Amino acid sequence: MDQTMEKARIKRQLRWRVRRATWVFVVLYLLTAAVSYPLAFTAMGTRLESRGMSPQVMLNDAKAAAKGWPSPTPHDIAWPSPSMYAVEKRPGVTVTDARGSEKGDRQTSHQMQHEEYGWPVAVMSRTQYWWPQGDPKWATTAKRDTGLRVEWVGMALTPAIPAAVVTGIWCVPALVKIWTRARRRRRGGVCENCGSVDSGAVFCARCGEVLSAE
Repeated sequence: MDQTMEKARIKRQLRWRVRRATWVFVVLYLLTAAVSYPLAFTAMGTRLESRGMSPQVMLNDAKAAAKGWPSPTPHDIAWPSPSMYAVEKRPGVTVTDARGSEKGDRQTSHQMQHEEYGWPVAVMSRTQYWWPQGDPKWATTAKRDTGLRVEWVGMALTPAIPAAVVTGIWCVPALVKIWTRARRRRRGGVCENCGSVDSGAVFCARCGEVLSAE
């Protein structure tokens, strides 16, 4: 009987702590969303004002080809592998510029510029394409500019990741402390809740908590 009551007590404590952690996560999620979404729009405005690139990553030839195109190509036939791959990162902005040649020389025939806005995950993106205009081989009704697109997965993850990290940092030490305290008190023969001496009774005489069956 005392084991059943002990398990019920532990379950009650766990449910209470899970509810509290959930509320903390929800509040942090909303606060992070209220900050991160406007920052993404601000970063987008900064990018629109400055069209030049100052890439931190510049790859050529085989290394660029290994990266591939940063976004799906708009044609049914495959684009030539990129021979140049550049990435620029600013706070809240990642711009990837990839270029390739159909003839395999240094003359660019295909180009793609992919922009992502948001941190830590992109909440909006935009892709622009360039390909040979007059070549019937590359004729398509696809648009050369996708315009801004909402990344719904990113919209969900951008506030969730910081909220989960902060909630974990806040909750885990408290749970470890509670666990170690309960373990220490069990070994010392005292009540896990208030520390009174465990005389072998089912209930603690001081606080009324169910005493551990161990």
